[in-house]
Amino acid sequence: MLLLGNLLFINAILGQSQSAASYTENRYFRTISVEQGLSQSTVFVTAQDQQGFIWVGTQDGLNRYDGQTFTIFRPSMKEKNSLFSNYIRSLYADKQGLLWIGGNKGISSYNYKTEQFNNYPLPVKPGEWFISSIITAPDNQLWI
Repeated sequence: MLLLGNLLFINAILGQSQSAASYTENRYFRTISVEQGLSQSTVFVTAQDQQGFIWVGTQDGLNRYDGQTFTIFRPSMKEKNSLFSNYIRSLYADKQGLLWIGGNKGISSYNYKTEQFNNYPLPVKPGEWFISSIITAPDNQLWI
C-alpha cells in the first residue's frame, strides 16, 4: 500500500492527470472454479500459450480454458499418448509453440494438432518426485 501511495504521489507531482481509478476502469476480473468446469480446486500453476489458451495445472490433471469452457486432460491407461501425470506442478509455453507440462510422473509435451502428449518419465525412486520448473536456455535447450 505504501508503494502504491508513493507511485500516486510521484504521478501527481510529475503533472500526470490520470487518476488511480482510470488504471482499472477497463479491467474485468472473474473467478473460475469447479462450478465453471475446472477439474479440481487446488491449482498449482497457470500459463497462457501463443494461441491464447489459459492452461491450469491441478491435482486432477491439466485444464485448458478457452475463455468459455474447459477441456480436461488426465492420464489414461487406455491411451499411450494421454497426459502422463495427474498432479501438474509446472507449465511452460516455449517460443516454438510447444507446451511443456511437468508433473509427478515426469514431463510431457503437448501436440496441438493431435491433442496428444509425448511423455518422458522420471526415474522411479522412493519419495515424492515431481517436475517443479521448466524453462529454456538462450540456446533453446530445455531446463527442468
